[in-house]
Amino acid sequence: MFAKQNGWRKALRLAYPEVKFDGEEWKKQVRKRNQHKEMGDWRDQESRRQFFCEFAEERGLDPLSPVTWGNVTKRQITKKLVTKCYGTS
Repeated sequence: MFAKQNGWRKALRLAYPEVKFDGEEWKKQVRKRNQHKEMGDWRDQESRRQFFCEFAEERGLDPLSPVTWGNVTKRQITKKLVTKCYGTS
């Protein structure tokens, strides 16, 4: 959907032109998010494996079964990522 890096930020600014997203508070939140390490480094294989194992376990799925992953949607993965990073549901 957002081809460029930070494309979602631009889309957010366009959707809410009345909100000032370039202020210090915005920058502080972006820095805070970028420093968030709870999820681990996505480039690290073990961090990715842990994420997918947690995802499968929460749903009672076998993480080693290709059939499991064939039934998972991008939306489900994204929701899990958002929940893990920001603590929302």
